[in-house]
Amino acid sequence: MIDEAIKFYRANVLFRNYELQGGADRLIIYLTLYISACLAKIEKCASPKDAEKALQTMAMEPFALPGQHGFPFNGFFDKPQHAGEGDDFKAYFRQLREETGLRMIDKAFTSEGKPNKFWVCFAKRKFMNTVLA
Repeated sequence: MIDEAIKFYRANVLFRNYELQGGADRLIIYLTLYISACLAKIEKCASPKDAEKALQTMAMEPFALPGQHGFPFNGFFDKPQHAGEGDDFKAYFRQLREETGLRMIDKAFTSEGKPNKFWVCFAKRKFMNTVLA
C-alpha cells in the first residue's frame, strides 16, 4: 500500500476530491496526506540524514486517530468501536508513518544526497485542501 501511495502521489495530490471505492482507498488518502507532510519536512532538510531524523521524529509524535478531533478525514473513516481497536489503529498508523517516511527519503533525495526537484516541488501542494496537523 505504501508503494502504491508513493507511486500515485504526484497524480493524487492534484485532486480536489476523491471517490472512495473501498477500504484501500481510505488508506491511500491518509498516506497521500502524510506524504505531503513528509515532503514539507524534507524540504527544510539539507541532507538525507537530517531528513531521516526529522521524519522519524514526526512519525513518533502524537497524532489523532479516526473519530478524534483533529483527524483530517473523519468523514471517510469509522471510529474505533472499543479501546483495543483504537490501540490497533494507533500501532498500524504509526508503523505506516515510519515506513512511509523511510521510503520517501529514497524518493526525495538523489543518489548524490541532493533534494530531488521532481519530488520536493510538491511540498507546498495541499491534498483535498487539507494539511496534516
